[in-house]
Amino acid sequence: MQKDRDYSRGAFDHAVTGMAILSTQGHWLQANRAALALLGYAANELAGTAVEAMMDAEDFARHGNLLHRVMAGDVERCRLDLRLRHHGGDMVWVELEAAVVLDDAISPDYLVVQLHDGNERKNAEPTGRASDDRYEHGIGQVNGIQAPSRLERQPDGSVPAHGEVMDVAERQTAARLEESEQRYRSLFDHHPDAVYWLDTAGTFLSANSACEATSGYRTEELVGGSFVPLILPEFLEATELHFRAAVAGVAQRYEVVIRHKDGHHVNLDVTNVPVVVGGQVIGVFGIARDLTGQRALEEQLRHSQKMDAIGQLAGGVAHDFNNILAAITGFAQLLESDIDPSDPRASDVQEILKGARRAATLTRHLLAFSRRQTLHPAPLDLGHVVGDTMAMLRPLMGGMLTLDAPAPACVVPVLADRTQLEQVLMNLALNARDAMPDGGTLTIEVGVLREPGTAPLATLTVRDTGAGMSPDVAARSFEPFFTTKARGEGTGLGLATVHGIVQQSGGSITLVTQPGIGSTFTVRLPLVDTVPSWPDADEEVVHAPSAATVLVVDDEESLRSMVRRVLERAGYRVLTASNGVAALDLLSIHAHAIDVLVSDVAMPEMGGVELAARATERLPGLPVILMSGYTPEEIVPGFETGHVAAFLHKPFMAVALLDVLERVVRGVAPRAPAG
Repeated sequence: MQKDRDYSRGAFDHAVTGMAILSTQGHWLQANRAALALLGYAANELAGTAVEAMMDAEDFARHGNLLHRVMAGDVERCRLDLRLRHHGGDMVWVELEAAVVLDDAISPDYLVVQLHDGNERKNAEPTGRASDDRYEHGIGQVNGIQAPSRLERQPDGSVPAHGEVMDVAERQTAARLEESEQRYRSLFDHHPDAVYWLDTAGTFLSANSACEATSGYRTEELVGGSFVPLILPEFLEATELHFRAAVAGVAQRYEVVIRHKDGHHVNLDVTNVPVVVGGQVIGVFGIARDLTGQRALEEQLRHSQKMDAIGQLAGGVAHDFNNILAAITGFAQLLESDIDPSDPRASDVQEILKGARRAATLTRHLLAFSRRQTLHPAPLDLGHVVGDTMAMLRPLMGGMLTLDAPAPACVVPVLADRTQLEQVLMNLALNARDAMPDGGTLTIEVGVLREPGTAPLATLTVRDTGAGMSPDVAARSFEPFFTTKARGEGTGLGLATVHGIVQQSGGSITLVTQPGIGSTFTVRLPLVDTVPSWPDADEEVVHAPSAATVLVVDDEESLRSMVRRVLERAGYRVLTASNGVAALDLLSIHAHAIDVLVSDVAMPEMGGVELAARATERLPGLPVILMSGYTPEEIVPGFETGHVAAFLHKPFMAVALLDVLERVVRGVAPRAPAG
C-alpha cells in the first residue's frame, strides 16, 4: 500500500498536466508543479486563495453558476475555458476541468482539477519563496512548525528546544503527510478517467478503478502485466512507438482501440507523460478517456448523413425514372390496342407492360426509402402482396438458396400500407439470407391464425435454416443499432424497422430461434372484413367519347406525346406545352376553349403548382390535374381542399389517365390519387 501511495504521489507531482485540489468552497488546497508553473504562484501563495477571486469578471458571470453546481455536487464534472489572474498580474487563458469527489456520506468532499495552458501552454517559472530567517528575527521553527515562545541563543551558541514542542511538531507533520497521501490516493482512485502508472518496460505498476471499468480487468489482473495484450493488433505498432517516445522523455497524446475483457472494442484518448526523478525517466504516467460512446454517436451521425444523401439521390432517380416508365407504359398500351390478341407480338407487349409494372414497384421502394412517399394504410390481400414481392426477392437470394413461398389457401385481408409490408418482407428475407452464407432454404408462408376466445389474425411467417441465434442475441435482435455483423457490414436497423412497422400496423412479431437450427419470424396482423376490388390495370375499360379540350403540360417530350395520343384516341382535343410559361401563353390565347389543365409538377421555368395557381386565378373554376412521381402531400399544399381537382402518380396506366380525366370532366371527384 505504501508503494501505491508513492506512485500516486509521484503521478500527481510529476504530471505534465496541471493538477490541483480545491475545497467545496472553491479554495486552492494543493497544486502540482505544472499548475503552479502555469499560474506563477508558489504553493504557500496559492493555498487558501479562492478561485473566484482569480477569475476574470466576465468569465465568472458566464461560468460561475456551473462551477458552483460542481462544488455542490449537483453536477459531476465540468470543462471550462476561462481566464485566471497570473501571479504577475496578467490574465492567462486556462482550460479547466473540475470533477467532484464524494465522501462516504455521498456528500461533496473536494474537487479534483486539471489545468491546461490556453495560451499555447506558455510555461511560467514559479516565483521564489521568501527566505526564512529563523533566528535573527526571533521566529523559532522546528520541523517547519512555529514554536509558541521566542527562542534565545545561549552563550555557548546553543538554542534550547522543548521536547514537547518537537513531539507536537512531528505528530503534526505526520498528520499532514498522511492527509496529503490520502488526498493523492483519492485523486488517483476517484479520477473519472482511467489513470495508470507503467514502468519503462510497459508493465502496470498501478491502476485506478476507472481502469477496471474501461478494460474489464481487475486491478490485480492488470498490475504486473504488460499493456500490449490490451491493444488491437492494427494499433499495436503505433502505440509502442508512442510509449517509447514517452520513455525517451516526450509526452504523447494519441487515440487507440483496446479489446475489453468481454470482447467489445473501446476507443480511448490517451495521454502518456514521462515521470522524471533525478534527471532520469523512471516510468510513464497515463490518463485514458473512454471515447467509445462519442465515436459511436459520430458514426451514427455520419451514417445518417450518408443515408440522407443516398435518399435524396434515390428520390431524384425515382422521379426521373417514373417519367420514363410512364412513357413506356403508355406507348405499350397504345401498341397493345392496335395488335390483335392472336398476333404473336401481343405476348411481347404483355411482357413489356409486366416489366414496366415491376420497375414501377422498384421506384415505389426508392421513394419510400427517400421518405418522399407518404404511407397510407389500405385493405390489402397479404398473399397477393407476398406474391408480387417474390419477383424482387428471388434475384437477391443468390444461387445457393432455395426460396419457397406457397400460395395461401384463401384471401388474407389486412389493413396496412403496401410499401411498409413489402419493406417488412424484404428486411426479414435479407436477414435470413445473411444467416445462410453456405446455402439453405427460406420459406415464406401466409395464413390465418384462429384460436378459441380471440379474434382471428393474419400471419406472415418467414423461416430459414441458417445459423440461428443465441438467447442473448435473440433478446436484443429488435434493438436499434444492434448488430452482430462486422463494422461497416450492417446498421442494426433492419429488424428494428420491421418491429416498428408491425407495431404501427397494429400487429406483433415474435422470434423463435436456436443456434445451428435456424430462425422463424412470425408477424401477426388484424384481419379486416373484405378487400375492395379495384379495376385491373390490364383490363380494357371503355370510355365514352369526349369533346373536351385538354391542355397537357410536361417537359418530357416522350411523355407529353404519349398522353396526347391516348387522349386523342379517346376523343379529346389536346394542346401541349413544355413548361408553365408556355402553358400560360396558350391559356391567354385559348382562354375559353380549354376545359381541363393536366400538368407535370417538376418543370423548368415554372412548375405545375405555380402554374395551377396562376391558371385558376385567370380562369376561376378551371379543373387542374397534376402529375408527378412524388406524393401530393409533399408537393401540393392543401391538396384536399385547394384548386387541384385530381392527382396522377407516375408511372400511370392509360386507363388510369382516362378514368381520372373523365371523372373530372363530368364533375365527379376522383376516388383517390391514381397511378
